[in-house]
Amino acid sequence: KAANFSDINAHYGFDSNERTISVDTDETKVVLTQEKVELSQNKFTYSGNKIELPDVLYREDSHSRKLMGNSDYTVVLQRLSGSIYMDVEPSDMIDAGTYKMIISGMDDYTGTVEKTIQVEQAEQNITITGVPENVSINTAGFQLIVSGQLSKGKVIFLSNDENIVKVDSEGYVTIYGVSIVPVTIKAVVPGDGNYQSAETRVSFIVSALASPSPTNIPTVTERPAVTDTPTVTEKPAVTDEPAATEKPAVTDEPTVTEKPAVTGEPTVTEKPTVTEKPAVTDMPTVTEKPAVTDMPTVTEKPAVTDGPTVTEKPAVTDEPTVTEKPTVTALPTITNEPAVTITPVPEKRIAQNLKVKYDSKSNQKRLKRKVGSRIVQEITGSKTKVTFSSSNTKAAKVDKTSGVISCVGVGRTVITVKAEESRQYKAASKRITIYVIPKDVKIKSLKSNKKAQVTLKCRNKAEGYTYQIEYMCGKKIKKVTLKGKKNAEKTFKKLKSGKKFRVRIRAYKKTGGTVYYGKYSKWKSCKIK
Repeated sequence: KAANFSDINAHYGFDSNERTISVDTDETKVVLTQEKVELSQNKFTYSGNKIELPDVLYREDSHSRKLMGNSDYTVVLQRLSGSIYMDVEPSDMIDAGTYKMIISGMDDYTGTVEKTIQVEQAEQNITITGVPENVSINTAGFQLIVSGQLSKGKVIFLSNDENIVKVDSEGYVTIYGVSIVPVTIKAVVPGDGNYQSAETRVSFIVSALASPSPTNIPTVTERPAVTDTPTVTEKPAVTDEPAATEKPAVTDEPTVTEKPAVTGEPTVTEKPTVTEKPAVTDMPTVTEKPAVTDMPTVTEKPAVTDGPTVTEKPAVTDEPTVTEKPTVTALPTITNEPAVTITPVPEKRIAQNLKVKYDSKSNQKRLKRKVGSRIVQEITGSKTKVTFSSSNTKAAKVDKTSGVISCVGVGRTVITVKAEESRQYKAASKRITIYVIPKDVKIKSLKSNKKAQVTLKCRNKAEGYTYQIEYMCGKKIKKVTLKGKKNAEKTFKKLKSGKKFRVRIRAYKKTGGTVYYGKYSKWKSCKIK
């Protein structure tokens, strides 16, 4: 600093020739550089909550010391949007993305450095349920349920063999054939800005119904009369009779030839051999031959009683080949029973080509609209009844008849258009996400009525918003916030007279942990008194 040598000499009595004074007024400041400044943490994972700014450290030789915010440095936070970094509030560091901290030294520190922060997408752990324990060709269609999804995208289902198993966009599974190896269905959950994509698989075998065993045929086991005759092996004389015609003693008995009711056959003489009896295969039901056990007439023959062996004559029951006949297992009527196909294979339903236009524009997945606006939906391609629904009626409501969407409040909602399922057509649906933002704020007046002051008055039709104001008095843009009512007012003081003052304003509101910004008004300017 400059010194008045005359005053100093007069006060201390110095000789006027002695004028050497050393005054050191330079303050040594620490310069912040990219190499010296580091962050305590530069990677985070999205959790849906606000992320606190990391500590700023200054590295000196082998150690680092923590700098104090708003004392040693100031911070401006920016977020990468496309290819441009935009200013955001520190409280807005929530969503996944790339952020940048601009650190400027103050007081004992000087210089400016930039450090990057990365908020990574969170993972999704999904599972599939809804598959029956045993899946066969006769299993009716079933619905797969995916749980653990955090993103808002629609689940995609894929089958590795559509000739056997098909799955539609809603997770409905239809069986078309039998598989030897497991069939795999994959569910893919798309990611969004804050969540990674995820996928999971489920596998199962489609089996066929087993054919009933011939041993289970009740008509075979219900012939006890054939197996209950122990005298078959005790009478070899009977087994030596190859044919009924070779027994003259029996043919001489008129009662024998007159006994056609024993087997229900027309004549005994037509039964040449026991082993050649093909009539068994022609007998569709074995239970219709009760005459074997109901032979009371044999004991009533007087001629037969003279020969006790005649009463024991098991000519019919003596046929051991009845139980050994392989023709029983080959009965075509057993294997051709329609009971094997009790449940028919489900018929293939036709997909509906559902299409939706929003305000005459197609292929829309996200829309941004202001509070108070309306969106008209145009539905085409539906074959069944169409219904409409909104996931957040505080943000937007949808008319159940016309489908017109009305934006009623700030927030986010998902509008679903669904064509119902029928016996002929599959269900189909379309979804769109709508972000409802605050209305534009209008600047009512901008005047400089006093020296070095400017007064801003703005008007909005709703309360509950916070206003963000950007203003310029030179080349640098500054920001302030204002919690206002319908008519908000802000006075800027200590301005430079004669300069041009420019300002613009927008409203924003925080709901559900997310801040929704309205659009900025146009720049308005005035000259400072």
